[in-house]
Amino acid sequence: MNDTQKIFATETKHIKAGLISSDMRYQRKVTGRVKRIASNYDPNKLNAIIVSQREDGTFWVIDGQHRLQATVLKCGKDTKMLCIVYYGMTPEEEADMFASQHDNVKAPTKGEFFKAKAFAGDKDVIRFKEATEAEGVECDFGVGRKTDGKLSALGAAYEVYMTYGEIPYRRVLQVLVDSWGGDGDTLTANFIRGMSIFMRTYPDIDTAKLSKALKKISPSEIEREAKVSSSGGAKRYARQFLRVYNKGRRANALEDKIV
Repeated sequence: MNDTQKIFATETKHIKAGLISSDMRYQRKVTGRVKRIASNYDPNKLNAIIVSQREDGTFWVIDGQHRLQATVLKCGKDTKMLCIVYYGMTPEEEADMFASQHDNVKAPTKGEFFKAKAFAGDKDVIRFKEATEAEGVECDFGVGRKTDGKLSALGAAYEVYMTYGEIPYRRVLQVLVDSWGGDGDTLTANFIRGMSIFMRTYPDIDTAKLSKALKKISPSEIEREAKVSSSGGAKRYARQFLRVYNKGRRANALEDKIV
């Protein structure tokens, strides 16, 4: 620690939200995130905000402005918030602390996030994990590297699960596993999203025939051809699945309806 670094007195206490102000000379603008926090408001899940009490006795938020405004919006100005209060700071020192709040903070990985949610008993995450494992695939809560039999693309997979439901999600995994045996290169965001698009576009397709066709092609070829495709995003992969399925089929070829 630098010998000249100041050590400020601190205290943890509850302060009415309406008594805490924002110094917009250094604070960020409030965004729509306030409404998102307010819509899912749970005081037990809000971290303490960091506040400075200036010489004139007024309180100024350093970190937690969106949580502060969400509390006012949801519960009113008289609601007391848990605060870590710093004493003896100048506004400039407040600004320096604000700018440095996240310098040494690393956001949790998707794996760490889902692991914590599962441990906390989140019903959606637990059901998602169970649905994944029912198709012979393990949720990778570790470092997120491509590993055979492990789902590293947790964010993309959970998005498909929550948006379209358990059965469509499991059909996607089923085809990928049946086609390539749980190859780690196929349990990725692009393959999962691409297969989801394909299955939604052709909901009545015979998945056994689809898997049989895909088995003849390596995942690396799908990846290579998708990257040079003119389609954008996961649609590139959906069209590669369509191309492979249609290969050798003339009368029964599927029309490209991917949009």
